[in-house]
Amino acid sequence: MASELQRVPVLIVGGGLAGLAASVFLTRHGVRSVLVERRPGVRPPGGGSGIDQRTMEICRALGLEEEIRGTVRRGASPGPGWWPDLCPCDVHEGDRHALEPVLLEAARRPGAVIRFGAELVSIATDSAGADAALFDRATGRTDVVRADYVIAAEGTGGRVAASLLVRPPGRTAAPENEARYAGEPISAPRRAGTRRYLSGTAETFRIGRVFLVGDSARWWPGADALGAGLAVQEAHNLAWKLAGVIQGWAGSGLLDSYEAERRPVALELEKRWVPGSARMPSDEAEDQVLTLGQQYPAGALVGNRPDSVFEDRFSVRARPGTRAPHLWLERAGSRLSSHDLFDGSFVLLAGSDGAEWTAAARRVARRTSVPLRAYRLGRGPAETELKDLDGWGSARYPIGDGGAVLIRPDGYVGWLTETAPASPELALAGVLGELLR
Repeated sequence: MASELQRVPVLIVGGGLAGLAASVFLTRHGVRSVLVERRPGVRPPGGGSGIDQRTMEICRALGLEEEIRGTVRRGASPGPGWWPDLCPCDVHEGDRHALEPVLLEAARRPGAVIRFGAELVSIATDSAGADAALFDRATGRTDVVRADYVIAAEGTGGRVAASLLVRPPGRTAAPENEARYAGEPISAPRRAGTRRYLSGTAETFRIGRVFLVGDSARWWPGADALGAGLAVQEAHNLAWKLAGVIQGWAGSGLLDSYEAERRPVALELEKRWVPGSARMPSDEAEDQVLTLGQQYPAGALVGNRPDSVFEDRFSVRARPGTRAPHLWLERAGSRLSSHDLFDGSFVLLAGSDGAEWTAAARRVARRTSVPLRAYRLGRGPAETELKDLDGWGSARYPIGDGGAVLIRPDGYVGWLTETAPASPELALAGVLGELLR
């Protein structure tokens, strides 16, 4: 049985971490989406442990940290991976699949459409979007959805990737690693010889109006915890860019920055971490770099940016293309992290003499419809909206008293100036125009 054509701005194919995270982030940005997943519901618990600090930091900004943690570590002493001077969150030691039902409810509460038991039968893409045929296993009904954009989050060998001729590369496994790549217990009997297994990163993360996220873009055997964190972070990077284009406050060229920013991170992590044994970082310093120090040498940025995806040591000094440094702040008598501010809009942080910046940001936001909030940052609460509790602000955000830093909705620095221009309004409008074109 077939039905009439339905239209939706974004179709998400796949209801694992990547797809559910994309649904949550798009909903937070006010973008309507439909998620389809052929399974009857979220995966049961027991699929592995651990959610990294960066992923928890993103969830914290959405107000989901406590819901994810539940009773795990509550009241316990912080352990390895707790870096309160670098990040507001420590590692979540519970089952990472417990994140899926939390994300599901977070998406559904504001009205996101999640269709479990709905299988993608076919998809045809063109320059303006895609037509997807969806089979409902419970009713036997087939719907055709016309989507402006598609997020493929269905995992390795999914139908969307196959229709676009995206093929996972094959590699040869050594006998001692064969069980790992075959998904067998390490204690399983070894077979002689070598075998081919799927492993690698897709040659592109975007084909027209289709974007690959999570395991649709990467095939990394034995790197489940790493892959789960990257899936959420890729969805986080993409969602605000789709929102900008769909809502009209950004140009279509912004979407090119998704691949430009996230694929080099995946390639570098694959080279450093995944091949052979999916090894863990050798020490805490390396762990900090790989978890919090992912940098963008190219992308939606204005000004000098990093030369490489990773540096040898984790840096806490803000510059375009880096994760915004963590600060403990006080606002209206409440303690919060700077990352609690990055919940779906651009944030402009100005120095203590930045009243002109905050006024300019309000005018620019009204004129352009760009979601933008602005605060003055300083040591004293009388003259600023945000109090720097530990005094780290001047070192981590080198903007002086009259400069400003623009932080993107995904918590990455987009632009920074150490001095006040003649017209903050013209400067800010120019930066946003360049960043969002």
